[in-house]
Amino acid sequence: MTLNLLRFSPTLQTTPYFNASYLRAVYGEYENIHGIFEGDNIQQIVRILETPFGGLCQSSHIWQWPSLALQPKSFAEELLAMYYSYNLIAGYNRLLSSIAGIQSYPKIQISQDLRKWHLIIDVSKWICRSHSLKSSLHSFKRSGGAIRHAQPSDASTIANIYTELAESKSFSREYYSGTSLFYALIMDPNFLSYVALDSDDTIQGFAIFSQHRTHLDYSLAASTHKLNGSSAALIHALICDMQNNGDERCIFLGGGIAENDGLDKFKANFSDEALYLYHLKVKADPLRYSEYLEKASFINNMPRQFPVIADNLAYI
Repeated sequence: MTLNLLRFSPTLQTTPYFNASYLRAVYGEYENIHGIFEGDNIQQIVRILETPFGGLCQSSHIWQWPSLALQPKSFAEELLAMYYSYNLIAGYNRLLSSIAGIQSYPKIQISQDLRKWHLIIDVSKWICRSHSLKSSLHSFKRSGGAIRHAQPSDASTIANIYTELAESKSFSREYYSGTSLFYALIMDPNFLSYVALDSDDTIQGFAIFSQHRTHLDYSLAASTHKLNGSSAALIHALICDMQNNGDERCIFLGGGIAENDGLDKFKANFSDEALYLYHLKVKADPLRYSEYLEKASFINNMPRQFPVIADNLAYI
């Protein structure tokens, strides 16, 4: 196992996570975005903050797949080696799956998020067992709802639905996405896009899934809530398509914002199999990191694109 850090540029695209349109949807800008790669496979997206004392690393809130945790001792050694190679003095990373062997490394502190961070649908074995899910799908069908693949001409409507969600949830402006973004995602073969239609063939919701070698990721979704069961029907449509095509990859749904919140319970209707999230605080160079904390006057004035690095690192 070898971990490498690669900086994103608009001319460098390894899909789907280094897709320029998708990164803009998640981050709003590209500044200081890097990918942690295991061979040719991207495992996590991070931001790097350069300081006079060395770099600080902050993981994204979404990505980190289990393959890095299959050999925890090797992973810990490679993670530290990557920090040294790229002059990173400290950082915050996230990891799914079991990493008990990492406890023996004093420069890496670990804590577990008690939420079921990623609910997983095993498509090859999946059948609908949830009464709540069955009710939602029945309500969707009874209302005259239908699901189809998104078309380029749907991009504007999808963008409007997403903007309404962003406004209702008070998302920061960097998360607002326009028609060009959704057009690019619909056209990208590394993403599968579905829309939910009401009885008048009006789009009332959408879901976009990024495709990977081993799984698909529930990436972007929103609905108007004017069509009962549309969110469930969109995920169900993907499952049915995969089963009909003999596609045995898993679907990673993610989790809720908080344990047992509405989103968490909704996703749990599809599966009770889950991976848990581990938080890693890495202090690769304790001396320089301590110097940074003592002398860097901007520790409490972090740039907007690096919003929680102080909270994640200052108390390692």
